[in-house]
Amino acid sequence: MVIEVPKLIKRAIKLRPQLYPQITENTINSKIAHSLFQQCDLSRNFISHYNDIIFVIIQLLNYAQSYPQAGSCGSLHRISSNLAILHAKVRHQRLAMACLPQSFSRKRNVMAQIAENPLILVDGSSYLYRAYHAFPPLTNSVGEPTGAMYGVLNMLRSLLLQYTPSHVAVVFDAKGKTFRDELFAEYKSHRPPMPDDLRAQIEPLHQMVKAMGLPLLVTPGVEADDVIGTLALEAEKAGHAVLISTGDKDMAQLVTPNVTLINTMNNTILGPQEVCDKYGIPPELIIDFLALMGDSSDNIPGVPGVGEKRPRRCCKG
Repeated sequence: MVIEVPKLIKRAIKLRPQLYPQITENTINSKIAHSLFQQCDLSRNFISHYNDIIFVIIQLLNYAQSYPQAGSCGSLHRISSNLAILHAKVRHQRLAMACLPQSFSRKRNVMAQIAENPLILVDGSSYLYRAYHAFPPLTNSVGEPTGAMYGVLNMLRSLLLQYTPSHVAVVFDAKGKTFRDELFAEYKSHRPPMPDDLRAQIEPLHQMVKAMGLPLLVTPGVEADDVIGTLALEAEKAGHAVLISTGDKDMAQLVTPNVTLINTMNNTILGPQEVCDKYGIPPELIIDFLALMGDSSDNIPGVPGVGEKRPRRCCKG
């Protein structure tokens, strides 16, 4: 298969100006783009669809824009491992479409509550773990794991296309312990260590998120939940509608008429009424409910002798 790189670059720019408005033919160093293209090894026989090639070219253009100092193939080796995920993106395109959530039409009544152009806060750590277990153990052409990255990036792409956010932030847990470990030594102590093939995907995923032009937030000493909670509260005070993308049930305490949760892994959207329907209590009582009942997923004990029904009755008064 013969691929004309300059022609594809022009076609990609024409098709996707809304995604990368800063990229024009004048700003692209064709030598860099061509080198990036070759590094992804796209000349081999796993590409069969023109649109897939266009999508990959768009990604490469963004990389070229991010690394303007790269004037030769040699200097591009530093980012070759991050580019490798594009193998999986294209090779497993049909698998991605099968695994991605279906249309949100069944949730139109809830979606109507979501204001246009919301601030989207993405719990990257939550999705990283869930994608690791939900997607096949994909690898790139050199054997590096890409499955979790593939799942998270597809989720981000779907989310940004479904909604047109005013601002976006992708938040990840920082390395090391948090203030909760100091308060309670047994916090999450029952969880097994992070698998090596998952740990290896964290830094490349961070680089991919940055290459997409999305702000990446990692705050030492706290979890992604804490950062998202703070941003959501401050944004709501400032009059912004907020959409939190997460699979963490603890986030339900943040839901208000202006703050909505969405879990793109199982196509669930939670507004205030949906939280009440699911947990039997309003969002503002979730924190009291969990404090009384405990949280086995975090290894936090509840009040001795208290099950699930009594805390719910107590919270309702």
